[in-house]
Amino acid sequence: MKLNLRKTRFATDQDQDAPPDMLRYDLAFTCTDYPGIIAFPCICSATGKGGLGGRITHARWESFARPVEEILDKEAVAAFGEFLKNHPDRWTTFRHGLHPDGSRDYSNLTPTTLKAFLDAKDTFDL
Repeated sequence: MKLNLRKTRFATDQDQDAPPDMLRYDLAFTCTDYPGIIAFPCICSATGKGGLGGRITHARWESFARPVEEILDKEAVAAFGEFLKNHPDRWTTFRHGLHPDGSRDYSNLTPTTLKAFLDAKDTFDL
């Protein structure tokens, strides 16, 4: 089962260095091509069922003194969305990786690309 994208929200982070755990929590992605832009894609199954991510937890970001503002300009959202779809390997989030035995390793965060999510058969494998 290949995953695909539904609606993606984009926001700005004025500090331009979103903390890895914040990205992990919201399944948000950053890209070095666009510093300060955070993508919040909704990832669903190939049939369009289900949905993972796609929401901005503003209160959580603000509780860490990191307010983000959603980009509402349709042209900017379309441009970032096109870049996101064409270059999913350039957008990175963080996950708790796996130990060699397959159990989740909560001791560190591992960079993971949007492409890895889209190619995964199951997100637990990431």
